Amino acid sequence: MKLSLSANISKLRKENGMTQEQLAESLGVTFASVSKWERGAATPDLNLIAEMADLFGISLDALVGFEIKNSGVDAVEKRIFALQQDKKYEEAIAEAEKALVRYPNDFSIVYRSGELYFVTGAERSNPELLNRSIELLERSVLLLYQNSDPEISEGSIRSEIAQSYILLGNIEKALEILKKHNAGGVHNALIASIYVGYDNFYPKEAEPYLMYAFRNAINFSVQTISAYARYYFRTEDYVSSIDTIIWLTNMLESLKIDKNAVAYTDKIIALGYCQCADLS
Repeated sequence: MKLSLSANISKLRKENGMTQEQLAESLGVTFASVSKWERGAATPDLNLIAEMADLFGISLDALVGFEIKNSGVDAVEKRIFALQQDKKYEEAIAEAEKALVRYPNDFSIVYRSGELYFVTGAERSNPELLNRSIELLERSVLLLYQNSDPEISEGSIRSEIAQSYILLGNIEKALEILKKHNAGGVHNALIASIYVGYDNFYPKEAEPYLMYAFRNAINFSVQTISAYARYYFRTEDYVSSIDTIIWLTNMLESLKIDKNAVAYTDKIIALGYCQCADLS
């Protein structure tokens, strides 16, 4: 484990735009006390540590700088995931609950357990399990500072929480979450599907989300297929490279309503034909 209370007090104070005098005033102590804490010359009482954690909006573990350097955590997380993959849900849940008691503030355990409850609850249409998933995933958001997986973010976690609410029939809550955490329009397609899929929503509300979702889907497709074409070219598989480019140009041509009209995709189509000519 690692303890770095003095460094964390200094770091968090500065991140919150506070001087040592302001922190001292907030806690009802002297400036000299805060200075000693940050230099490691003294340690604040436990009740003051708890007050600072609340003031900075973090857990006690994070403030104290307690880090578990124990392969046991990784082993437990992997065991839970393996049981989930094998659909041994009862065993996985039992393992998860034991781990949550032992490591209540470890991101990997809390997040993995939330995922487990979501998958199990979705497969079994079990509201109790889905609500437990929401509880754990909400807690994992508070522990995101521990996360090192770039594919997991607050947005991705909020998306799973929203899907739990959809399964629970709380569509309004799901929509609220998806709209609030829609960075880069990542949830546009799902938001649109809610507007057109449920009678209590006006389908016209889906139009802007559909438009942007469709545009993003086209851009993503162009980037992905173009990357495949370049991959085949770089690996000297020129036939596959040409086939990929032709597939892309045909796809873009099919999107045109008026085949004789000029569209923004025409530049990409023209470039694709030029590349095919060079490769032939």
